[in-house]
Amino acid sequence: MAACGGVPLRSLPRLMQLSQQLLEANPAEFRVALQVDARLVPPAGAVPLLIIKVEPRTAGEFEAIDKSCLCS
Repeated sequence: MAACGGVPLRSLPRLMQLSQQLLEANPAEFRVALQVDARLVPPAGAVPLLIIKVEPRTAGEFEAIDKSCLCS
């Protein structure tokens, strides 16, 4: 989580506690909420791209996730 931009420092301890619970979670029940800074406006005609990349700290701990999608 240290490399994630925009994660409030006060949230990090809670996120660290959730790490094992997130690994065991049912993917159908897992949701992510994003808070977007309204000051970050893409150029006219541009479409934002959401990139989600999750890698295990130790190789083989779980299958890595690397997804991207256009946000329109």
